[in-house]
Amino acid sequence: NDNATKKATIGGSSYYERNIPGQHEMMVLQNSEGLAMLIRSTVNSFYARFMITPEGTAQLKKLLQAPYDAPHEVEVLFSNPAPNPAVQAIMNQRRR
Repeated sequence: NDNATKKATIGGSSYYERNIPGQHEMMVLQNSEGLAMLIRSTVNSFYARFMITPEGTAQLKKLLQAPYDAPHEVEVLFSNPAPNPAVQAIMNQRRR
C-alpha cells in the first residue's frame, strides 16, 4: 500500500475506510518514530547543554530564575507542634 510506504518514511498517522456492498475495509497506520526522534534529540541536547556540568546547571538556573526567586532572610512564624503552655509548665517544674 502506498500509504504504508509513506508512513514508514515520514511518520504520523493515517486512517483509510472503504465501504462496498457486503464488505467494509478499514486501515489505521501509525508511526511515531519521527516524534520519538524529536523528543530524544531535544532531551539529549538539553542534558548535554545544562545538566552534565556545574556551569551548565548554573546557566539554566540563571535563565529560569526570576529576581524574587532568590533566597531571602527566613523568619520563623510558626513552629509545629507549637509549645503547649500547660506542658511547658510541667516540664519547667521537672527541670527544677
